[in-house]
Amino acid sequence: MPRLRPQWKKIGETALGLAILLAAGWLYRSATANNAAPPAPRETAAPRVVVATLAPEKFTQTVEALGAASANEATVITAGAQEKVAAVYFTDGESVPAGKLLVELVTEEEVAALRSAEINLAEEARELQRFNRLRAEKTISAKDLEARQSAFARAETLLAIARARLDDRHIRAPFAGELGKRAVSVGDLVSPGTVITTLDDLSAIKVDFNIPEKYLAQLRVGQEFAVTNEAYPDAVFTGKIAMIAPRLHEATHSATARGVVPNGDDGRRLYPGMLLIVKLALGVVEVVTAPEKAVLSVGERQFLFIYDDATGTVARREIKLGARRDGRVAVLSGAVAGEKFVADGVVKLSDGMKVVAEVN
Repeated sequence: MPRLRPQWKKIGETALGLAILLAAGWLYRSATANNAAPPAPRETAAPRVVVATLAPEKFTQTVEALGAASANEATVITAGAQEKVAAVYFTDGESVPAGKLLVELVTEEEVAALRSAEINLAEEARELQRFNRLRAEKTISAKDLEARQSAFARAETLLAIARARLDDRHIRAPFAGELGKRAVSVGDLVSPGTVITTLDDLSAIKVDFNIPEKYLAQLRVGQEFAVTNEAYPDAVFTGKIAMIAPRLHEATHSATARGVVPNGDDGRRLYPGMLLIVKLALGVVEVVTAPEKAVLSVGERQFLFIYDDATGTVARREIKLGARRDGRVAVLSGAVAGEKFVADGVVKLSDGMKVVAEVN
């Protein structure tokens, strides 16, 4: 076996020594790092907040409710007799006056019956005149005259019945309004109750809404309110309360009110079935208010952060809110005038936290 040259042997020994030194250095650094003390935690800076003082102000108390719209008058027009449709005198969606003839049914028999009843009444009228003359001449008894008077009355009744039967075959609009879609055509056989069309008076819209019991004493008939609808985001419609129900809902302890909103000055814009937002002003009161952004909501509970000058800390306090207006909300309980509170920056706070306050 050949022997290594002296220079290669020396190079190998040098490389082995370097490897041993590198390994020892790595082991020393690892041990030193494991025994080193952890870095000191950085101190968290106190958050900066804006602090204001609670103060009373005049506040227009407003309550909002969801309202259901319905027509001022509404009906489903139906047939009153069993007969074929002879003529239709309206189109879908037409505006009609009261009494407008909409549908005519076949009337030959009724016209003939009416003519017969008119002839019969005329005959009875002549006979009654003759009996009156004979009675004046005392040639007939009072009983005979009474019998003829009864016959004349029966003839009048038969004529009224004939007219009513004929009128049942002339279907008219009971009031002015907007017709719906036509549900019959010429030649259709209809029966009592068959739907002809619908009719809605949209000159005014009725709005039914519920008001919590606590506001009931502040409601009155004739009181004005405003309504809005998402179809007209920039429009506000006004109306007046026409009725306040005498019974409250037992489950919700609320009262149903009905208002009427005129709907004809600038065209038909509100329609039955619309969902309306009702805003009702209940008067001006003096209450403590706070910005809505200062209120922290947790579930159904609301809180303010009250600031303590002496300690520079804040305390979370539950409050009860009232009406809202222009980004401010009435504080009904839980905080009083003169107390300082965090008006801006509540999202970064917790109960008892120290803060850097900037007075508003």
